[in-house]
Amino acid sequence: MYFFDDFQTLIGNEEGTEENFRRHLINVEEYQLSSSIRVPNDYLNAVKSILDGKMVRIKDYDLRLFDDIISMLNELRKRKEEGRKVALICSFTESEGDTKNKTEWNLKNMRIGYPLQSGFDLYKNVNIRIKWLMDEKVEYPKYWRGELDPLGYCASVYGAQGFEADYVGVVWGRDMIWRDSWTVDPSPITDYVGGGNSLSKIAKRDKDRALKLLKNRYYVMLTRGIRGVYIFFEDYQTGEKNEAVNQRLVSATWVFFRMLSMTMIVLEYKGLKIYLKDVESLNAFLIKYGISRDEVTIIYG
Repeated sequence: MYFFDDFQTLIGNEEGTEENFRRHLINVEEYQLSSSIRVPNDYLNAVKSILDGKMVRIKDYDLRLFDDIISMLNELRKRKEEGRKVALICSFTESEGDTKNKTEWNLKNMRIGYPLQSGFDLYKNVNIRIKWLMDEKVEYPKYWRGELDPLGYCASVYGAQGFEADYVGVVWGRDMIWRDSWTVDPSPITDYVGGGNSLSKIAKRDKDRALKLLKNRYYVMLTRGIRGVYIFFEDYQTGEKNEAVNQRLVSATWVFFRMLSMTMIVLEYKGLKIYLKDVESLNAFLIKYGISRDEVTIIYG
């Protein structure tokens, strides 16, 4: 008996696919598992639709989208204080991880913070440092058992597959971005697992194949939370709450509509639209990120 899930194929040379099973086996009887243990079936189907660029409506599941990582981390911290198990998962981008010095807090092992190995400076004015989980024998099990700071470390898709938490924060990277449809940007990808069949290599020679693998990765990442998933987008245009993304992705959750109904000020900063409740929130935002009023454009409010 073989169990397989084509949605969890992560690199280019994995062989446990339906196509390969059918090629090598005879008298095959296939059964579909009728339900998911970790998350509701409706949510699983919604994630698949989101990754297909379709508009969905999510009920009875706590899916939230955040304009800044600090807000997302604060909400996850609240869930932890409420006694819930939380975790953080990031796209395999910006830094590759130091396989020779797995436990050191060096540049290669730093996923969120400033500076980053890639030179990405989104977190330049944000006082946080979050390290990759690198040691699969020691760090992985300790992290998912709650023995490491869940918001001081982050897992890649490899460190998340097979694990779960009550609430999971997902840092959606610049690898799969929205430009009227989902597309691949190879430049920030730092996943070299698999050598010539790694995502980094495939993304440079076959973007269609890379897009399929990336959709599988985000499917895994977005389905680790038993009760909820919180998302922060590192790509400005993907995270914008308007146009195609607003119609297809952000409108997927009623939480966002509730946030919009409370919005009094909309500003633009470096191509990113930011929705704030009032002038006090605006001032707090500018102070937190060290931004002057001259650097932002007030669109509404």
